[in-house]
Amino acid sequence: MTPRPVTVITGFLGSGKTTLIARMLGEPELDEAAVIVNELGEVALDHDLVRPMGERAIAVAGGCACCARRADLVDALRDLGELDDRGRRPVRRVVIETSGLADPAPILATIASDPVLRHQYSVQTVIAVVDAIDGAAQLELRPEARAQAAAADWLVISKGDLAGADRVDALRRRLIALNPAARVVEATRGQMDVVPLLESHSPSRTADPCVPARHGAGAVRTVALNLDHPLDWTVFGVWLSMLVHAHGERMLRFKALVDAGGTGPVELDGVRHIIHPPIHHDRWRDGVRDSRLVFIVDGLDSDDLLASLHAFQRHLTPDADEAATPW
Repeated sequence: MTPRPVTVITGFLGSGKTTLIARMLGEPELDEAAVIVNELGEVALDHDLVRPMGERAIAVAGGCACCARRADLVDALRDLGELDDRGRRPVRRVVIETSGLADPAPILATIASDPVLRHQYSVQTVIAVVDAIDGAAQLELRPEARAQAAAADWLVISKGDLAGADRVDALRRRLIALNPAARVVEATRGQMDVVPLLESHSPSRTADPCVPARHGAGAVRTVALNLDHPLDWTVFGVWLSMLVHAHGERMLRFKALVDAGGTGPVELDGVRHIIHPPIHHDRWRDGVRDSRLVFIVDGLDSDDLLASLHAFQRHLTPDADEAATPW
């Protein structure tokens, strides 16, 4: 059997990996692809964006697939390999989105060294997405960001329209110095010609099953909340804005699906001090109305975050103390 090609998409928290994947899924080359989404939190919000693919969209949540959830990644790939045997729509290609703190090297080693997977899959290319706004600082401060860029065959600079030409040029030079073998391209909100990324082939990779995962020493943790009642959009926006203003440097990533009383959720996405414009959806995918908030923080006390949200909720509903439940 010819091994299925695997495309690994990596990049630091908030760099734009999911946006790029959404763009790729519109190409005919991915008509028979499966997507595996790895997220740090127990709740895989990114997975909701590719869930319409059905059983060919798989979430590996609750930790990085490069370390804590490596066995789950193996199981997911083996399950996909059995879809053909069950008479379902064939899987001809696999796209793996790593978590924002993942080192891709152990993931590549796992596929190349596993006695089953190495016959079913072959890593075709590694794509690292680098944020033009925060990418230079992340490369300087975060070993995970450097590991992601160093492992890439393609380096995709995102958000260049927000950063400006000078900052993009400086980042490009930094990336070329770090990984001169990679090809560097730019994308604006995922808009670029993605076909070359899907058609390229990386050099054959030597398997080393003992490659360690390289996480930073900071107190990075995930805080996730489920709120089972609608939120006052104005008051919630004030609370979030104040939180970002006070602790933006320690808020590595913020994602949420918020029940603001409409026919569908409001999707929010933020990185540090930046909150992107909300996206209003016209329906709930699962038919369950609730608000799901996920914070990835560095050195920010989760109890303080929860206490702040409880205080905020008490201004909205008398029984708010029971309304927020950590996942």
